[in-house]
Amino acid sequence: MVNIRRQSVSLFSKNYKQVRDLYRTVFPIEERLPFIFLMLNSYRKIASAYAYYQEEKFIGFAYIMHNKDYLFITYLGVNPEYHSQGFGSQMLADLKKLADGRHMILSIEPLDTKVDNYPQRLKRLAFYERNGFTLTQVFYQENQEMFQFMVTDPSLNWKAFEKFLKQSFLGLASITFLEKNLN
Repeated sequence: MVNIRRQSVSLFSKNYKQVRDLYRTVFPIEERLPFIFLMLNSYRKIASAYAYYQEEKFIGFAYIMHNKDYLFITYLGVNPEYHSQGFGSQMLADLKKLADGRHMILSIEPLDTKVDNYPQRLKRLAFYERNGFTLTQVFYQENQEMFQFMVTDPSLNWKAFEKFLKQSFLGLASITFLEKNLN
């Protein structure tokens, strides 16, 4: 396995357009926040954007929100050209090092058998489970979209995390936490 390297992304960095274009490609419009907001938010030191490279090949990107307790993987995107080659797992391993013991959280689309992309959702769930994440029964609604949280440690304080997330989004997205029993 060839190692990848992480490089910071900012509004004026060379890799800005590359990351923005992949972001627009791999995430549907209804799941995206304005990219300019993500970049500006990273100047607040509660968010960071990273591009990942194998030598000079652009593999993917991660956008995280973080504080002393949490590292929330808001967006993780791998260039479709490099899917199923282990790069997503390498990116997550790198983010685990960055987390340095903090709670790691990410969100996925809920497993709804009635949706067209259900097989893709199952594949995504299996990928994150292989990489040490556990599906929770905590959901959040961001604007009109519903997501389900996955964590590396289920003992986190959900109320405190919800407060952190709402502060991080600066009211740009309406966020509501829900707990559901799917059984």
